Amino acid sequence: MISRRMRRLQNLARLRKQEEDARVLELSAVRRDIAAAERQRDEIGAMQRSMLEGAAERARSQFNADEMQRFYLFERHLSNVATDADAAIQEMRTVEAERLEDLQLANRRKRTMERLAENAATARQTAISESERKLIDEVAVNRNAARRKLAP
Repeated sequence: MISRRMRRLQNLARLRKQEEDARVLELSAVRRDIAAAERQRDEIGAMQRSMLEGAAERARSQFNADEMQRFYLFERHLSNVATDADAAIQEMRTVEAERLEDLQLANRRKRTMERLAENAATARQTAISESERKLIDEVAVNRNAARRKLAP
């Protein structure tokens, strides 16, 4: 039968494992968001380069001041969007670092509880083995004493 303390330690270890799993999910969600934001930023950069190449080509073939101004304004807009995306990525990296720290703490807490549960199980097993050994020794002593009484 499992002792109350053992059961409590096992429940706490299970709770710490669930806490760690939740932290893993939070960290992976933040990392997915960062990857998506970086892809979006890279797409904006590619769009910006493509637009500038198109503007240069148009300027060489037929120069139209209004069209060049629109290209320039759109390029500025893309530049602002890329800057905002970089700022958002930096914020997400900060959140990622916090989530990673939370995960490491949860992992340490889980390992501590697992060690405590393991130590309690080992101590319980040692106590059981010790009591069994004492019982076996007592039976052996009693048998030996009984044999001596029967022997002439």
